[in-house]
Amino acid sequence: MPVDASCSSNRISLPARLYALMCICGAMFFLAGCEVSPGEEENGTFAIYGNGHRIDSSHHNPNTTDGTDFGEALAGDDGDSVVRTFVARNTTPYDIAFAAASPRVRLAGGDEDDFAIVQDLPDILPANSEASFRVVFAPILVEERTTVISIPYLLNQVEEEFTAQILGTGISRGRLQVAGEDGATISHNSTIFSQERGTDFGAVVNDGSEMSVSTFALHNTAESGVLEITDVRITGENAADFKVFLQPDSPIAHGDHKPLSLQFSPEEGVTGQRFARVEVRSSYALISPYMWFIRGTAIAPEDEEAPAADF
Repeated sequence: MPVDASCSSNRISLPARLYALMCICGAMFFLAGCEVSPGEEENGTFAIYGNGHRIDSSHHNPNTTDGTDFGEALAGDDGDSVVRTFVARNTTPYDIAFAAASPRVRLAGGDEDDFAIVQDLPDILPANSEASFRVVFAPILVEERTTVISIPYLLNQVEEEFTAQILGTGISRGRLQVAGEDGATISHNSTIFSQERGTDFGAVVNDGSEMSVSTFALHNTAESGVLEITDVRITGENAADFKVFLQPDSPIAHGDHKPLSLQFSPEEGVTGQRFARVEVRSSYALISPYMWFIRGTAIAPEDEEAPAADF
């Protein structure tokens, strides 16, 4: 049977049609994937990096990998701080313009008062260059603190903005305050000697037959957080005449206190006033060691009945 040439010349086989359809679909997906996201140019990008890792603008969760999670810092007026350095990198062929006046890196909303910009960006970031800025976290309160970094900029006549959330956690390590046997506060470096307070141990015979013990209270006066007592020692000119009789339990919860007992038992043969210094080391970073002075009077056995001197 003869074949109609006019019809056969317009026919496309089924495999060929499928191949053509696949090519068209593939091209569409390719073009969709090549769409330039906001803030990017075909020949480069503007991006912020922390610890060498790129920080995604807007859709970002703070983390320690890129430094946007500042970790923990001691909160309050006697607290400490954490500083992070970030890098703004311009790999486009265009200069990037930031705000004309500082701050060019801004903190917006949340707990912005707990953070500060300590090194700002320049007003212009030239093409294919980078500059760094620094942020410090100094918490006011004992809790998680957050804010947002905002960097408005102009790239190739288009206004853009980089934003990323940052956070840090304010903590308390306790606050040490010492009280004497009479309940009165013994200030750091105190040289007040009082038998009622326990800082004057009175007269003790120097033959090893007796001793005098004073008990002090170590208070954690912080509103939150525990106080770790790491070391108690006695130093000074006559330290050998004094000993730690009872070590304080540690840690000390906020609002609580633990006893510290010291004894005075002068070495055999020594007489007169004996002085030493108490040093308490703790997690209270502002004052460590916390110190105060103590004394006792060593007397010979034959002088035991003699009235003690009025100091």
